[in-house]
Amino acid sequence: MARFELLSADQHQDLRLIAQGETPHFTSVITSEFFEAANSLPIMLTKNSETGEFFAVVILSMKSGEPPIKNLAQRGGFVPLSLQCQGFYISDQQIAIDRDNPRFSSTEGEALFTASRQPAECLRKVQHTLGKLHIGQEQNQAFIKAMTENQLIEPVDLDFSFEKGERISLKGLYSISLDSLHQLDDAKVIEFFRSGYMQLAYLVAGSLKQFNSLAHMRNQALLSKTETT
Repeated sequence: MARFELLSADQHQDLRLIAQGETPHFTSVITSEFFEAANSLPIMLTKNSETGEFFAVVILSMKSGEPPIKNLAQRGGFVPLSLQCQGFYISDQQIAIDRDNPRFSSTEGEALFTASRQPAECLRKVQHTLGKLHIGQEQNQAFIKAMTENQLIEPVDLDFSFEKGERISLKGLYSISLDSLHQLDDAKVIEFFRSGYMQLAYLVAGSLKQFNSLAHMRNQALLSKTETT
């Protein structure tokens, strides 16, 4: 269970931050990241299990518990903002941390605060990134609301076959329906074009093809592992 604490120089003067945290199966992204993300990863919509509201994610691996299929170079250097802020949260205009997140250490990594108790460089970067995420969440909600109100979101069935008969089915994922998008009336098309939503919708729909790349790379890795054993 997470152990949240408000971040303060008094309490966390000696706390250090490890640059690389654990990489999850998927992680959230904001619309300003869609252009970069779509070049290497599938952008999907999924529902918050508690509220039922949609949010946008990128898929990093085909299965929970597995490492990301594409390394940093294969993702063109793309690191989702949510990963950069792993362990940090905004709470009532303050920064909170999950003290049990493995990114935090008392012996390894960069110090969060300087000797004069000011935010160190790594913490200033996190503060900046959290600010971008906060603004981005509002933009995400507006985009998803527009897609929902115009009935453009559709569930996607994703089934993959791998070496040795392994099958993986990804559930609870949604994308943008191109058929529905193409049926919008002219006024809505112009509205979406001017707001940037049309381009974002195509990026989400087009990024589905990245599943083929992920599945192929995972299968190649399984083949290589089989040949060496």
